[in-house]
Amino acid sequence: MTTRKKTPCHAAKDALSAERLYKVLADTTPELIFIIDADDRVLFVNPAAARSMRKTPEQIIGGRRADLFPPETNAHQAAALKQVLRTGESFRSQREMRIGERSVWLDAILVPLLDEDGKPYAVMGVSRDITEMKLGAEQTRRAKDYLDTIINAVPNPIFVKDVEHRIVLINDAACRLLGRPREELVGKLDTDALPAEVAGLSRKSDEELLRTGKEQLVEFEAKSEEGGRRSLLARRTLYTEASGTRRIIVVINDITGLRRMEDDLARGQTLRSLSVFAGGIAHDFNNLLTAVIGNVNIARAKTGGEGILGEALADIETAAHRAKDLARQLLTFSKGGAPITDAMRIDDLLRDTANFALRGTNVQLEADLPEGLWPVEADPSQIAQALQNILLNARDAMPKGGRVRLSAENVAIGGGHALLREGRYVRVIVEDSGMGIPPEVLPNIFDPYFTTKQQGSGLGLAIAYSVIRRHEGNIEVESRPQKGTTFRVLLPASERKLQERATEQYRRGSGRILIMDDEEVILTTAARILATCGYETVCAKDGAEAVARFSEARKAGRPFHAVILDLTVPGGVGGEEAVRRILDIDPEARVIASTGYSEDAVLSDFKKYGFAGIAPKPYTMAALSEAVAKTLKK
Repeated sequence: MTTRKKTPCHAAKDALSAERLYKVLADTTPELIFIIDADDRVLFVNPAAARSMRKTPEQIIGGRRADLFPPETNAHQAAALKQVLRTGESFRSQREMRIGERSVWLDAILVPLLDEDGKPYAVMGVSRDITEMKLGAEQTRRAKDYLDTIINAVPNPIFVKDVEHRIVLINDAACRLLGRPREELVGKLDTDALPAEVAGLSRKSDEELLRTGKEQLVEFEAKSEEGGRRSLLARRTLYTEASGTRRIIVVINDITGLRRMEDDLARGQTLRSLSVFAGGIAHDFNNLLTAVIGNVNIARAKTGGEGILGEALADIETAAHRAKDLARQLLTFSKGGAPITDAMRIDDLLRDTANFALRGTNVQLEADLPEGLWPVEADPSQIAQALQNILLNARDAMPKGGRVRLSAENVAIGGGHALLREGRYVRVIVEDSGMGIPPEVLPNIFDPYFTTKQQGSGLGLAIAYSVIRRHEGNIEVESRPQKGTTFRVLLPASERKLQERATEQYRRGSGRILIMDDEEVILTTAARILATCGYETVCAKDGAEAVARFSEARKAGRPFHAVILDLTVPGGVGGEEAVRRILDIDPEARVIASTGYSEDAVLSDFKKYGFAGIAPKPYTMAALSEAVAKTLKK
């Protein structure tokens, strides 16, 4: 192998080639290159640096560096150049500065150029324009801050975990849910951060998500800050970053309200099923009670109610009225138990009901019923029954005595409520100082036949719930163990004016009355009552016979002054159809609706169906005579 010795000619050519190479690199690189001597003169500047200052290299080389930059930029450069010339060491910085009319970010390195003695005689600077990179980083930072603000403003707890199940991001709502600060949670395994009762379920769901890539929905329960239970729904989604890194995103929704609403709907369906059975019993029961009460009234009227016979009749009547109350409870479950509503004051009813329910107990009543409460649209007997059941529940929760606070207030309900229409309501609040209701029992307290009492029937609160819902209101309950229970009842305010109610009296009269009922015992009883009151009566067993007798009487010149129609006639023409036919014959006919049960709301809006009055079964002698007398006055 031979080595060719370089001649001076070859060395000159190599030097020339290197110089050309350096020039090509300097002319084509996007970096800004300049050389400044110790006197602050520009010895070299490449085209990229000259273009950044809107000049040519020839316009810059030989001039003073200080003349090229504004004072604030010049001062920083001068200090850096002096440091490099003094120390002989390189200097690097990233700084925003003005070049010409632009403000740019430069990543600059200053390198000393040494003479033959090794001393710096000039400084070469190479700068890279990193403005876009800096702006991108700033935009990324602002986007992150913006995203953090949004995530922390979201009320839903949010977790982000890596594939090792470590928490890498968590929002404020999730920190509140876990009751720990962010610093204690980020970087922790989910098994260390989550409650033990949830951690296992969470890990299993994560593994399924990582295995299948399919979104996971998991419902679970957790303790609330108040000590109760909340229903939560966790939605897990797998996210893959551009780098291929996978993240588990968990978003939690509080569905406690939704589950309660579903429970309310399910409870309502159960009550509707029971209503079919209860309504049938109530109908037959009321027919029997009509005969019992009516005949007892007649017997007492005939005998004067004196002596042993009078006392026996009084006892029978008392027992019958107690049975009537039982039938009314059954009707509450049935469609025939639709409330017969009117505008009424709620404060007097609340006081009377509370005093009656708590009389003779060691429970103290505190009533706060302000003036100006709106009238409510309600059936007084049904609302009294519902409130009495709630008050009795409060009484039973305090066997050793305590306090019940009864209050009411006017409220307006806006749109969007799950169960109530928008409008005005009166809220009745019953608070007790009892032992409270355990969280595991609370969801079931309105279920029929559910009770924790040894001698309870399990119908009290179920009836209260049914009554309030039939009044297009709502009932809510809140309870904490050893802290007492609060019931809140919302009843719709009435748009009608309050009217003075006439006192029910035993009324005598005269005229011809047509009575229609499919039960022989009812026909006989009603005819006896009205005959005792001075009326002439004619009976019919169904609507078709009643229409025929009504028509015949008009033709004979002996029209009926009033007609009483039973609404329900199995296998025959009922009261609703009969009243239409009678009004076709005589639009001025005065017809009274009577029933012990109705699937239609005829009793609550009888005029809509063409009736002039109502006589609900079971009726007393006084009630039936009053209904007839009022109708004849119209």
